[in-house]
Amino acid sequence: MVDDDKGSATTTIGWRQGLTERIDSLGAAKGRFVQESAPDVETVPAERFFDADFFAECIAQHAGVDRSQLDFDVSSGRPADGVDMRAYVSRYVRHYAGSLSIAALVGMAEGIGLDLSVSRCSFVLWKTIPFRLVLDQRDDEVVRCSERPASWSAAGPVLETLDELRAHVCSRLYGEHLDSFVNTVAERTNLAPGLLWTNVAEWPTTMSAAACEYLDDDVAQGYVDDQRMLLEDEVLPGVTGQPNPLRDRMDWTHVDDGAFPDEVATRRLCCLSYLLEDRFGRLCANCPHLPVEEKVALIRERHGALPGSTAGDATKAAIERGLQRRSAQQVLQARERQAAGRTSPSVE
Repeated sequence: MVDDDKGSATTTIGWRQGLTERIDSLGAAKGRFVQESAPDVETVPAERFFDADFFAECIAQHAGVDRSQLDFDVSSGRPADGVDMRAYVSRYVRHYAGSLSIAALVGMAEGIGLDLSVSRCSFVLWKTIPFRLVLDQRDDEVVRCSERPASWSAAGPVLETLDELRAHVCSRLYGEHLDSFVNTVAERTNLAPGLLWTNVAEWPTTMSAAACEYLDDDVAQGYVDDQRMLLEDEVLPGVTGQPNPLRDRMDWTHVDDGAFPDEVATRRLCCLSYLLEDRFGRLCANCPHLPVEEKVALIRERHGALPGSTAGDATKAAIERGLQRRSAQQVLQARERQAAGRTSPSVE
């Protein structure tokens, strides 16, 4: 620990207000952190999502299928009522990880160390998805850092180095919380841990890209530096006994035309969202099945667009590619099931 003044913010804005405002300024991240939960808003503790029955009920409601089918259908990969449940589980994990990661990563980039342990976290659900994070943390528990002074005021201990700040955040977010959640989901659903960890790994990329898009360069640099550390280092700071589960999950391609974006990220494993009924086949902007030039077009089309905006040409192209892939995959799966006498191929 070091002297409090070395990690102090130059503003009187509290960390909750500052974090909320910063998150809300980062495009699609808006609304993912609850500054103060209203008494009439129901929140669900993170511990409940580790309960097999509760998790299965959430997935069933999210997919609109009969809960009685779910134990067999998700674990085997078989579609329930014609719905590919793997895609719904994947999206659930993607947003669960996102709600945690957005708060943790924005805070860390701004010199604020939050504790995202399971017992600290609750969620406000949106369409049964854990979409908005509610964090139980006092001001005097929020860690600061003299090497990266806090952007907002907090009253917790001051660590000397950035490495210590990162270890504080990562040990709780990844080592204690998401590692247990990913392993629990993988064991119950037969989805490969590699797919689920890719869902986690895309968030540092998403947040650094949003920072580069919406913030000044000097502010965004902290987000970029953290992303590189999280996705490239062999081990995560503060997480011992295992290699970095986020490493080798994402690739980047430089775009050299002088316009936004200057690089695009690509997942190494598809999240399967194009199989969701409400996605109409649309591939994501970081999907490995979407050519780079179409990724760039989709990102540019969506820049500044409001949720629910009319689909443009790039979005329509992403939908068409996804529908083509979905049709081809359904034919392939049917042939494999017939030939091998099993339900559907596993996901890695």
